[in-house]
Amino acid sequence: MPDITPATAPVDTTQKMETKPVTKPTNLSPERIAKIMKTETENWGRTRENILDAGNDPHNVVAKFPVFLASYANGDWGCNIHLIPETGKIDAGSLPNLVAKMNEWSHGHITGEVIPTPLNIGGPDLLDKKPPFIFFTGHKDFVLTDQEIQNLREYLQVGGAIWGDSALPGWGSRFDVAFRREMKRVVPDLDKNFEPVAMTNDIFTKSWWPITKIPEGMNYYAEPFEHLDIDGKLAILYTPNDYSDMLYMRILPGDTKMQGWYPDLKTKSPLITYEPFYVNRILFFRNFELPSCLLCDKIGMNIIGYLLVRFDKDMLLTP
Repeated sequence: MPDITPATAPVDTTQKMETKPVTKPTNLSPERIAKIMKTETENWGRTRENILDAGNDPHNVVAKFPVFLASYANGDWGCNIHLIPETGKIDAGSLPNLVAKMNEWSHGHITGEVIPTPLNIGGPDLLDKKPPFIFFTGHKDFVLTDQEIQNLREYLQVGGAIWGDSALPGWGSRFDVAFRREMKRVVPDLDKNFEPVAMTNDIFTKSWWPITKIPEGMNYYAEPFEHLDIDGKLAILYTPNDYSDMLYMRILPGDTKMQGWYPDLKTKSPLITYEPFYVNRILFFRNFELPSCLLCDKIGMNIIGYLLVRFDKDMLLTP
């Protein structure tokens, strides 16, 4: 029989194979990555070095940025903040309380500042300021103007995000139906729909606080979070559980007790706990209790941390 064993050359074990660096593919174009990098360094207070060195971990982030409440057409967007009647400026409420806890817990590494004037998303400020996210809440049905839709589309393209929270919790409420409908106008791809956020997502597992189940909001609602993506990256986050009203409890440093209903006159702090929620927490505003509100602060901080770092891995691919 003929020898059919294939001839093989001896392997030179002294030679090392040349390895090429492995890069993770991204759906983001180089042009969009460059715009997002510009937004983060110029508007979020992050340096290029911090973006590259943070390791996609919110604990390593150094950022200083504005926090805006979205003012939008036809909605009761100011339902869980207090506005000074004479000036229309925010002086208390959900966002100030959340940002105060975030600044405390991060020991000043992540510094948010609630801008007193609500952000009119139909004007030029949204694309001038480019904050990491805008907070979108309310109870009512609403229809955004064409200019608001266009501004939101451009804002999301340069790295911004929309965090929507229903102040009328649960699926099928007036705000729930309106928010889903209007955000589909912002991201009009017919193949894209809101999808649940998995409990394995970094929002729950790799941000500031490990959270193993959906925090209960007002009246014990605990529906899954949902998201709409652009280029495979979260652009719109929706929490249908009314965390915004839960954030209306001011919790003192050290997380030991609730602050009273009125601002601290000694420190001139505008933070405040909304009295009707607390007084009627047994019948009408159930679950408005210290442990529950504290957990809502924690998930709020997790969300903000995630939004700050969600593009970091893509930035590593930039020259």
